[in-house]
Amino acid sequence: MNYPHESKSRILIIIVIFSLLFRLPFFFRATFDWDESTFILVGQSILDGNLPYVELWDLKPPLTFFSFAFAILAFGKSIISIRLFGTLCVIVAATLTYYICRALWSSKVSLLAAILFIVLTGPRMGGESVMTEHLAIVPLLGALALLVRSNQAANIKFFLVGCLMSSACMIRLNLAYVALILGIYIVVDSIICSDQNKYWSIIAYIIGFSVPVISLYLPYLITNNSEIFKLSVLDASLSYSHSQQPAWKLFLRQFRNSNLWGMIFVIGCLQISRLIKQEKLFSLKQKQLIYCFIFFISTELSILKIGADYDHYLIQIAPFFAVILSSWFIGILNLNLKAGYFILILCLTLWSTPTFNEYIVIGNLWVSQKSLSYGKEFELAQY
Repeated sequence: MNYPHESKSRILIIIVIFSLLFRLPFFFRATFDWDESTFILVGQSILDGNLPYVELWDLKPPLTFFSFAFAILAFGKSIISIRLFGTLCVIVAATLTYYICRALWSSKVSLLAAILFIVLTGPRMGGESVMTEHLAIVPLLGALALLVRSNQAANIKFFLVGCLMSSACMIRLNLAYVALILGIYIVVDSIICSDQNKYWSIIAYIIGFSVPVISLYLPYLITNNSEIFKLSVLDASLSYSHSQQPAWKLFLRQFRNSNLWGMIFVIGCLQISRLIKQEKLFSLKQKQLIYCFIFFISTELSILKIGADYDHYLIQIAPFFAVILSSWFIGILNLNLKAGYFILILCLTLWSTPTFNEYIVIGNLWVSQKSLSYGKEFELAQY
């Protein structure tokens, strides 16, 4: 990763500006998804001194609500504050996407992947409001970013990876599949390497994973609400997923009609498998690619195991789709520069149509000298 500090700063500025411009028009409408409204209510309940599930209940792990409570406390009690918090999560996740991609590929591919990630987490994926996927993707990518680094301070690294994976699970419980498969790989890798110090990586990962879970469970244990925690976090979530469609049906639906995600997933798996085979056995580059492959496969599996196919679920796998698509676009650019730029700009424009439409709505409100905050919820509150 030998590129100048000025280049890093420029990349970060591009990511920040693009994220703000892309998500800004969605700051003002009261409601896009009722899930966000529920998270806000439970977050405010926490600030009022209540634990999640005790006074207000929703089918999400507790760190979701604590994240919204933090957003309200840090940025203020308004819809704009919540949407700003969500945009900051997208900025961090896009930066991590660039960082992960840059460890393996060129700066052009990495920057384009970050831009495409921002676009993929927007309205076309049901991401106008702040969803749990926007929150969970930050620790998920943070864990992968640590794993694609060198093996220096391995025990500390795996402890932090465990903490981050556990935090992601305490926002989106389906990501426990990713944490489990990653843990199995760490065990297998430790056995293959036949290095006694490697076994400490397993212990460090397990301890790190336990810290967020225990920290979130302790308040319930102290207040004699441990049964509520178990029923709400584990039993209710498992009951919900078991009552939905089987994973194979959802996977087939990703190929139906105009939905191309299933095809992109399969081609992406083949691409990264080929790259892994091309690298020297047990080399750092091969291990980095294997980590990316594990996160890609297991995140898709975790989405399928939910049993439902809401668009915003795919935000969890958006960084991997962004990397695959960016490599395709760069390939077109290398073949024909003008045609490549035309296709890229056309695709970004078409995908960003809802953002442009929302800018028109906000622009009309501004010209009419009306409040930019709009929606029937605001009208009802004023009445």
